[in-house]
Amino acid sequence: MVQISINYKEYSTALYVEMVTIRTYSWYQTRNKEDIRIQNSLLEEMTEELQEQRELFRKDAKKNIDSIQYENRKTCNKKRKKASEYKKGDLIAIQRIHFSVGLKLRTKFLVPYKVTKVNSRDRYEVEKVGHHEGPNVTTTSPDLMKSFSTN
Repeated sequence: MVQISINYKEYSTALYVEMVTIRTYSWYQTRNKEDIRIQNSLLEEMTEELQEQRELFRKDAKKNIDSIQYENRKTCNKKRKKASEYKKGDLIAIQRIHFSVGLKLRTKFLVPYKVTKVNSRDRYEVEKVGHHEGPNVTTTSPDLMKSFSTN
């Protein structure tokens, strides 16, 4: 234990002496104008090099992320079922998405609704036909819809 503390004291004093030497040298450098110019130009070069490295890392990371996203999209779309397309005026049933107490035994779909407008990206505006529970007008997607037949 004594040897460890002696070694630590030697190390810490050597570190202290080195730091004092660095501080003294840096103080000396600031006195000389040419050294300040050299130091500034070196700092500018270092920052430019750092920025270039960052840009390379960013480009490389973006390329890797894009390739991974492409693979994920490809595997996801491989088994994906195509969305059903509905026309204006079609009768549909929309799935109940808000569950609360006492709705466990109720029907899972609210029927009938009529498609009033076809929006982009497989979105449909629908309005209620008749008097039943559910919203009067809503926007929904095909994964929450199914066609409704009156037969």
